[in-house]
Amino acid sequence: MNKSAGFLGGITFAFMLFAHTTNLSAQIGDGWVQYFPERKVHLADPKEKHTTFTVAPQVVHGNPPFASYTFDSVKNTETFRLFENRSNRSEIRLLNDYEFGSRQFEGYVTFYAPLNDESLMQIWGSETGATEMMIRGYAENGGSIGINHKYGTPRVMTNCYGREIKVNVIHLQEDVGNKIIIYLDNVNVLEYDDNEKPTNNNKMNYHKYGCYGTIKTGHENPVVQWRNVRHFKDGNESSSRSLAIKGKLLLEDDLSQPAEYTKEFQPLKDGWKVKAWHAAFKHTEEGLESIWETGHNPVIAYECSLQNVIVEVDFRFLKNGLPENNAYCRVNFTNKELDPKAYLLSTWMNASVKSRPAGINLEYEKWETQGNTAVSTKPGKFEPDTWYTVRLEVVGDSAQVTCNGMTAAGTHPKFRLPKTQLVIGVGKSPHQIRRVRVYEALPNLL
Repeated sequence: MNKSAGFLGGITFAFMLFAHTTNLSAQIGDGWVQYFPERKVHLADPKEKHTTFTVAPQVVHGNPPFASYTFDSVKNTETFRLFENRSNRSEIRLLNDYEFGSRQFEGYVTFYAPLNDESLMQIWGSETGATEMMIRGYAENGGSIGINHKYGTPRVMTNCYGREIKVNVIHLQEDVGNKIIIYLDNVNVLEYDDNEKPTNNNKMNYHKYGCYGTIKTGHENPVVQWRNVRHFKDGNESSSRSLAIKGKLLLEDDLSQPAEYTKEFQPLKDGWKVKAWHAAFKHTEEGLESIWETGHNPVIAYECSLQNVIVEVDFRFLKNGLPENNAYCRVNFTNKELDPKAYLLSTWMNASVKSRPAGINLEYEKWETQGNTAVSTKPGKFEPDTWYTVRLEVVGDSAQVTCNGMTAAGTHPKFRLPKTQLVIGVGKSPHQIRRVRVYEALPNLL
């Protein structure tokens, strides 16, 4: 039940926020539309039971206070404060519940010493707990930021105390990209698959931000400020214009079949066939894992008949292998009749192999000495034990490949040839592939 707020004993100071509707481009990605969801203030008591308040210039819970929220409309700044150890929550709960589509949260956060292990922003709703993702502040290393999600809580930024940090959180539900991407100061610090439908909150997610977490001894009175928080929907993560838009879904392979990948093509659904072209692969709970002992790097190949196409592949390389000298993922096409000794379109998401620049490489690759034609290169890096999604778009003689916030694009006459094999290769260190999706590509005329 919603209750009226009290200021040091029961008075609420309410005000009306001026709102309007407009279309804006978010700082990260394309096609975003700004929207203005209703907000509520959540403040908790010493028993960690939260009460819902209407947003006002100042809301204080308890006397003496447990937690407070203030809003400076001139500076467009919200301040969240927990007093001593009498509360674990001062947050804004956005009423932006969503099951499908894309959402982006954007704002500028500052947190101060001695804050430790407090949530700064979260995507609420999960199938395994309460939340799908939390951005948390820690005391270590001059104030650090960690991102808590289903694969752990990696620290992604240090020396954060007292300085303003730009935050963009992009959530693409399963129907529009199936991943969550976090940018800090316009740098992609984490990207991972969604693959999770909440079992709480009527199967929907929503956003919260502020200061939330049990206060630890020596870290009392934490303060968090958020400035210029904005909300967007219905966009995509690429900062480059898409070459194509998705048409008919032609293949969605979770790589659970066949039971054993052999050197001969084996049938999949809808007329597709697959084989282990080089080396070997094994099934794991996390995905199809490569096994290399000697010879050619691991490769799987799909028999197909494609022209204009979009391919999406989820991959990662494992830290416990040889990532320092042979880690990459490739998505390529061949036509052995029209160009028998070549990848007529070749891409590299290269972490460490020495023959290509680190980052994304788009090529026509002839299988002979000095046979490669570099079409486009985008420098960057890939980290071990991190899932990435690569998206390759081909329309006519134009191609564009996007991964980890990087995009390489260009043209080559070989790109327009019919494509009779889709080839996915990885480096000699252990890699995992989790999902392969293939769509008809329709030209993006927007």
